[in-house]
Amino acid sequence: MENPLFEVTSVEQIAKYAHSTPFYFQRTFSTITNMTVGDYFQRRRLTLVAQDLVTSNSKVIDISLKYGYETP
Repeated sequence: MENPLFEVTSVEQIAKYAHSTPFYFQRTFSTITNMTVGDYFQRRRLTLVAQDLVTSNSKVIDISLKYGYETP
């Protein structure tokens, strides 16, 4: 899931990559992690944004756009 973090457009694509149906993939993921796939991606993206904010000299607006947010 990490490699296509910003290329994935749907749970269906992730499930197909995992050789599962979307229903069973989401169900198994939620059972194991206690969060939805959408929550995981949102939290992971925020973690990457925070790392970039701390380690780079980029502007907030540039970093937010880099990670797919429309506003800083």
